[in-house]
Amino acid sequence: MPEGNRKRKGKPKKRKTEERKEAQTAKTAETEKGEKPKEVDNTPPLPKGPVIAIVLMAVSLFAFVMIVTNLLGYQANLSQAKEKYEQGSYVEAYRKLQGLSIKERDEKLYHQLATLAAVSEKYQAYLVFDNYGSKIDALDALVCAYGRYDLNQKNAKEYGCEDQLEKIGGKIIKALLKDYDMTGDEALDIYQTRKRDDYTVKLHQKLKELGLG
Repeated sequence: MPEGNRKRKGKPKKRKTEERKEAQTAKTAETEKGEKPKEVDNTPPLPKGPVIAIVLMAVSLFAFVMIVTNLLGYQANLSQAKEKYEQGSYVEAYRKLQGLSIKERDEKLYHQLATLAAVSEKYQAYLVFDNYGSKIDALDALVCAYGRYDLNQKNAKEYGCEDQLEKIGGKIIKALLKDYDMTGDEALDIYQTRKRDDYTVKLHQKLKELGLG
């Protein structure tokens, strides 16, 4: 082979070697400047099946915890309501069940407490007002207590709490006679007054008759 041809074939190889050196030099310079070459993320993507299963399991666990928490809360309130009921604290017992989704087996207790608490609440209000010497408010509460006692007799019979209602009614009648010289029929007559102004006038008239107003 002629010598001239051998020399021409050696030049491209030399040029490629120089280009590689220049590229390596440029890469080294970028590294020295703090610019790191980007790494390729070869991590395989998570399989969809197990991910969905984990999410569903987490949701189910959360729902289970909420159900158990609500159930325990319901049972605790129910136990406290029964305890207060046995003690005769009907208003407190009824409040323990307010806002709860009452189960069918506990509906009778709920209605018993609603019936008794409606009457007992006004009687308790009378005791508070009487203790503070507010005669008009005390008489108002006592009249309302007797009116509710009369209205709830049918409910008490239906829900099986007649004895408890009669016990509260006895206290109301005793207080009417002792403090205001008033019978149950007189209290009911005032309670059934339709207009509020007329109702208030009757209360004041009664207090004046007794020398309390």
